[in-house]
Amino acid sequence: MADKSPLRRWKRFFPAFGAIDAAIESALGCSRDKHRRVRGDLVEKLCDCDAAGDGSGTEALCLLLDQAMVEALQTLRLVPATPAMLTSTTDVAGAVADLRGHGSGRVRALARRVLDGWRASVERDLARARAALEALSRIPREDETAAAAPPSARDARSGREPKVLVANVKRAAMVPRPKKMPSGVCGAGGEKTGDAKRKHPGGYCREAEDVKRQRKVPEMVGQRSTKANPTMEMKERSRASLRAGD
Repeated sequence: MADKSPLRRWKRFFPAFGAIDAAIESALGCSRDKHRRVRGDLVEKLCDCDAAGDGSGTEALCLLLDQAMVEALQTLRLVPATPAMLTSTTDVAGAVADLRGHGSGRVRALARRVLDGWRASVERDLARARAALEALSRIPREDETAAAAPPSARDARSGREPKVLVANVKRAAMVPRPKKMPSGVCGAGGEKTGDAKRKHPGGYCREAEDVKRQRKVPEMVGQRSTKANPTMEMKERSRASLRAGD
C-alpha cells in the first residue's frame, strides 16, 4: 500500500516542473517564480499529510498538483519547438515524455499533444529547409563558373592541351596584325624624309619619274617654239636641203 501512496506516485514527476519552467522562461521571457512558490507549498503540505497518515488530505493535495501540471503543459504548448529548446540540458522533451505515464488522464493527454505538436513543427521546418537547399543547389557556385573546363581523360593521357584552349590559340593567331609604318614617315599628313624615300619601295619609282619629266621639258619647249614661228621652220628646211645638195 505504501507504494500506492499519492506522494510516491508524484515523486518521480517533480523534476518535470523544473524543466518545463526553464523552457517557458527561455522562450516567452516570463517569470515562473510565483508558480514555483505555490507548488513548493503544496509539496510541503503533501509531505506533512503523508507523514500524518491523512489520506483524504493527501489526495486533495495531489489533485492540486495535477492542476498545476496541466497549467504548465498548456503554457508549454505556446513555446515554439526550436532546436535549442529541444536539445537543452534540462531535457524538456524527455521530461514531457515521462508524463505520458502520469496517474492523471488529463496530464497524460496534454503530454502527448505537446510531443505531437513539436514533432509536426520540426517536420515542417525540415521540409522548408529541404526546399531551400534544393533551390540553392540549382544555382552554380561562383568558383565553379569562373574555373576553366578541366581537360578530358584522353587529353590528360596524351599530354595534349585541351581542345578548347587550342581552338582559342588558333583563333587568336588568325587575327591580322596591324602593318607597321616605315621609319621616317610622319603620321597624320606629314611629309616623308630622304631616308623614307630610300627605304620605302615606292620611293625609287617616284625618283625615276621625276628624272624623265625633267628630260622632256627642253624638248617640249623647242617644239613649241618652232610651231609658234613658221618662218623659222621654213629656214630650217632650206638649210637642210642645201646640206643635202652639197
